[in-house]
Amino acid sequence: MAGDLTVGPGVSLTGTVVVPGRAAIHGTLDGTLTARDVLVGPDGKVSGALEADTVELQGEGPATLTAKVSLVIRASGRVTGTVRYGRLEVEPGGVLQGDLAPLVNAATLTLDAGAKEARPGPGGVAPKAGAPGGGQQQGNHHHGGKKR
Repeated sequence: MAGDLTVGPGVSLTGTVVVPGRAAIHGTLDGTLTARDVLVGPDGKVSGALEADTVELQGEGPATLTAKVSLVIRASGRVTGTVRYGRLEVEPGGVLQGDLAPLVNAATLTLDAGAKEARPGPGGVAPKAGAPGGGQQQGNHHHGGKKR
């Protein structure tokens, strides 16, 4: 589709990239990525900074990540650094650690399909429903200092 970008497996891209549509990263992007929607595939890696409305991480996210509408970290996904999000979902096995903060005071965490949304405590981070402890979530000070 016009305005979309795919970085294929084995491809490395360096620099500032602005994508008006969807960016799918299955290779490596080192720099700054701004897009409407971003998918980082299981073998994908983004280092530097990423800003998008929606982000789905199946691979490795950057040190600075802003997902204005939603951030979904799949079981194989991981991000460590400064993370800002509108809504957050972390599957069991997904790794989220660092300086975490919702972009709005009433951030919500999506539970399971068809389930109601929960209002997490301070910081907007809570484990996924039905999963003991949810994903591996850590933060410097935004969730009470407990590993979940």
